[in-house]
Amino acid sequence: MAEEKNILLSQWLEGSISEEGLAALESQYNLDQLRDVLEVQDQFSLDTVDSNDIWSGLQKNIKEAAPTELAKPQSKRPFIYLFILLLGIALAFFYFSKNSGTEIKTDKAEQKTHQFVDGSKVILAPGSSIHFNENTWQKNRTIKLNGQAQFDVTKGAPFTVQTDIGEVKVLGTSFEVFQMNSVLSLSCFEGRVLLSSKHNQSVEVTAGNEVKLTNEGFTDLKSHNDTAASFLRVSISYDRIAALQLAQEFSRFYNIPVKMELSNTNKYFSGILILDNKEQAASIIAQTMGWSYENQKTGIRFYE
Repeated sequence: MAEEKNILLSQWLEGSISEEGLAALESQYNLDQLRDVLEVQDQFSLDTVDSNDIWSGLQKNIKEAAPTELAKPQSKRPFIYLFILLLGIALAFFYFSKNSGTEIKTDKAEQKTHQFVDGSKVILAPGSSIHFNENTWQKNRTIKLNGQAQFDVTKGAPFTVQTDIGEVKVLGTSFEVFQMNSVLSLSCFEGRVLLSSKHNQSVEVTAGNEVKLTNEGFTDLKSHNDTAASFLRVSISYDRIAALQLAQEFSRFYNIPVKMELSNTNKYFSGILILDNKEQAASIIAQTMGWSYENQKTGIRFYE
């Protein structure tokens, strides 16, 4: 096979190669590149050489003329990706350490008292929770409340209680905030507070007054003689609370299931819920609404 190639190359160089032989060479070699190499060689050739020697020289020149693959520089992308990853981790750690907060919550039939570093105090009602940032507390006294709580606030930076319905801002006072579904109730015991809605409307509430915020807006201010939050007293009063919400409130304070087997659950209750005697509490509710009740082992059942 090698001998046949040598013969064809010799014939091509002499110009006596057949069309079939030329086609065979063109399928294996770049004849134009070989011709350029030979033209360079002719400048230095003085003697006639054997065709085998010519082929050996051609092979050597082809190898030397073939472009060598340059070593690819090592990619810097892995280092860039690693740097971005480490930077992201550092930023995430800084953000969460700066913005991570403390959560305090109560179960049903449970109350908790927490005193902040500035001396302010919160008393959480059953089934409630607050979230705040201890790291920035001295400059930003902001609390997210879900449920019901009493706050006793010392003077200092603005003190803000945020809820899903509105927020309360004070400088130093004592007040109660109670959010239940779409109603936010505020009672002020000392000083004065500012209640703001999500629609940038606000009302100032002074000591001895209370107000409610609903989707329709603020109710009229009402006066009271209370000095502490309703859940800290013997009973808590409600004004037109739906029957199903009343069942939730009963369960929240006594931590027992409450069944409402009624033909119409759209009825509203206005009255008091006794907080230290579930039998008496159920009896008062039943008498007020014209229902019957049963104190079962598993909870309270109201029925018609």
